[in-house]
Amino acid sequence: MDEMQVSNYEGIGIRFFILIFAVTLVTVKFFLKLWNDLYLSPPGPWGFPILGHLPLLGSNPSRTLMNISRTYGDVFQIRMGSWPTIVLNSSEAIREALMDHGELFSDRPEFYTGISLYNMKSLTFGSYTPRWKMHRKIANHVLRQFVSAKNNPTEDIIKKEIETVMKSFLERKGNHFSPHDDIFLGIGCIIYQLCFGSARNCCEDKNFLQFIKNNKIFVETTGSGNPLDVMPWLRFVMPWKAIRFQKVIALNITVVSSEVNEHVKSYDNNHHRDITDGLISAAEQYGNSPELYNGITKEEILSSLSDFIGAGFETVSTTLEWIILYLSYHNDVQRRVQEEIYSVIGDRKPKLTDKGKLPFTEATILEVTRVANVLPMAVPHSTTTDTVFRNHKIKKGSVVFCNTYATARDPKLWTNPEKFTPERFLDNDNQINQQKANEVLTFGIGRRRCPGEFLAKMELFLFVVNIFQRFEIELCSEPDFEPIFGLVCKPVPYQIKMTERC
Repeated sequence: MDEMQVSNYEGIGIRFFILIFAVTLVTVKFFLKLWNDLYLSPPGPWGFPILGHLPLLGSNPSRTLMNISRTYGDVFQIRMGSWPTIVLNSSEAIREALMDHGELFSDRPEFYTGISLYNMKSLTFGSYTPRWKMHRKIANHVLRQFVSAKNNPTEDIIKKEIETVMKSFLERKGNHFSPHDDIFLGIGCIIYQLCFGSARNCCEDKNFLQFIKNNKIFVETTGSGNPLDVMPWLRFVMPWKAIRFQKVIALNITVVSSEVNEHVKSYDNNHHRDITDGLISAAEQYGNSPELYNGITKEEILSSLSDFIGAGFETVSTTLEWIILYLSYHNDVQRRVQEEIYSVIGDRKPKLTDKGKLPFTEATILEVTRVANVLPMAVPHSTTTDTVFRNHKIKKGSVVFCNTYATARDPKLWTNPEKFTPERFLDNDNQINQQKANEVLTFGIGRRRCPGEFLAKMELFLFVVNIFQRFEIELCSEPDFEPIFGLVCKPVPYQIKMTERC
């Protein structure tokens, strides 16, 4: 064999070695990545192609996820259609993510709903950006400043609508009826007047009536969630769903825009009539402030008002329906609430300053809020970057569900969690145990906490005290406490009979 042949064989050998080395390196990297993805990612059950775990969730997804956590722990992973989803199932995990690592877990997934609603720039569905943080800061300040200010009309508006609801109840006392429509309209009127002014009769206001109609269509359209969020390709398969959803959004924007345009025409900076005036003032005040990104735009004013109305409407009215259901069934609790109200307030009209003097009544509201849990998974969060959480690798853009249904039934937090026990929220001095109250996560925690929490609690307190001061309520049939899962978890429709108390 001559030297040239030897040289050729050596060249082939070197190239073959390089090829084997490269293939080995790629293979090792592939399996290392696979190992990282499978081993370091949160554990979870196997799902289905395309649909992921959607077929497994059943009629009460939050309960299903709680049951899955018993196998895989309080942090596990599923797939919602095309979206990798991390589920947090304990108070500790939720607080660690949203409080200790808030910057990493405060984004929103780019769902079809969020994109359709002001292109991911609304308070509720907006992306977690410096602009969003500024927007939220200004909007929250306006809301709190208006509702908490001295001599503001908030309590008067609530009391006025309570009287309207009570009048309707009185007209039907002794009869069997559902309280849903009265409560729905009453709570809707309150938030609408706070946003757009109290000098109106809501039941004759065309914009308000259109808003009520739009809300019902929106709930019917989205049902237990918008399927276009987790399976965006459906808009090409079932375009009518996308068209109907877009139509509802356009109708809502039209109503809010109409109100804002009228406010701009009659705006007086020396007299703020409502939240809309407050937002217009903020837009003017910070319009040339670079550190506040030149204030807020008209689109941000519209989205703020849409969010205030949407968040402050369904959740409060549904919670109030649950309170009436639970107290109508638990007569002993109803009587104790009434005795406390009578001993402290007597026959006079309840006031917001009575809050704090009626601890058992407050504890009862907290207990219904816990067991009914109208927002068991709230609005999903999303991760802002690749991160490691509890030794698990979580990719940027992963959907994050905070399953507060599981925290509300965690035996580590609550003794006999399935039992309705308002006393669990009282301390040894029969005052509200604030540590226990803070474990009710209905309004969220962290950077996305509901800005209208204090207003919702104000409404619930005044409605409950007024209703049970004046009426004894009994159910007309055996109740069904299994919730109807949807945007909010509603009770199965029920009927009551009211008797006016002497």
